[in-house]
Amino acid sequence: MVSRDYLPGENNIFGEAIDILFDIISDPLQENGSFKQEYVKVEKKSISKIIDAKINDKIQYSVERCFESMYGIEPFGLYEYGYKEDMDSIESRNLFDYYIQFMDSRRKTVIITGKFDDMEINSLKSKFAEEKVGISGTEKSLFSPVVSLISQKSENQVIRINEKMDVGQAKLCMGFRTGIMPKDSLYYPLLVCNSILGGGIHSKLFKNVREKEGLAYYVFSRVEKFKGAMIVASGINGEAATKAQELIMEQIKDIAEGKILFDEMDAAIKAIETSIKGIKDNQIQVADYYYGQSLAEIEDSLDQAIEKVKDVRPAEISEAASKVILDTVYLLSGDNK
Repeated sequence: MVSRDYLPGENNIFGEAIDILFDIISDPLQENGSFKQEYVKVEKKSISKIIDAKINDKIQYSVERCFESMYGIEPFGLYEYGYKEDMDSIESRNLFDYYIQFMDSRRKTVIITGKFDDMEINSLKSKFAEEKVGISGTEKSLFSPVVSLISQKSENQVIRINEKMDVGQAKLCMGFRTGIMPKDSLYYPLLVCNSILGGGIHSKLFKNVREKEGLAYYVFSRVEKFKGAMIVASGINGEAATKAQELIMEQIKDIAEGKILFDEMDAAIKAIETSIKGIKDNQIQVADYYYGQSLAEIEDSLDQAIEKVKDVRPAEISEAASKVILDTVYLLSGDNK
């Protein structure tokens, strides 16, 4: 919202906006003690369309399928919009009951970015302490709890999935577990390792898998911050899947063995620094960053994160790479491949 410094008069747009927000959260539109049935139907239809459309983006679809295999019924393994077969069980009343339970039992975090005075912040704190969800309903969960449901598999077992579909370009996703979480000493070395591996045109995957060997139309890697996971995704000719997998594994092995060029490391660190600095240009991204830090229970600011990336040493990168263990190989290929 616009800072009051740029508005004429004594307008309190911050307070008014907060009042509206809390009214939506604490007293949602109700009909006979539940959500308005017409609105629930509209939202179910809208979400069903999103679920149907996820297959249209084959890159993201293959990543989702890889994570589904890796994490199964853990929350991270579930598609964020759910599944159409569950839609019929969602009704206005049980959805509202779940909302009441959710709001009563979940930790609430507020991240504010911008220019505010102490009075505005204290007012917001007071609202959080006082506001409750509108009416009480019978507390019954829509979903079965998934507490302590962890994927069980032997340490050296690699899951391999080959899904057939009418695609012109095969999608290869390789999911890895690292066991490295944001509070761990190897977290920042893992970020640099990931950048060296597949974080841009400076990376080993780009230079060796795509450019030198011509095995991929695109190839990248990324770290999933809160799961200690890394994924390598690529678009390939289906017939080159085995060779591509071998070459990807070779790049990880090279990093683990310390085969890191100075230019690769320097470019990787600069790429991460540029990415972190770019967060500052977008308030939504700033809020998202600090919310993530809150969830991870770490306090590194954006500038502190940059400095910790710069302090990473080659031996630490190699140690992080040695913990990158292949878990799942997912291949989406044409019917004739």
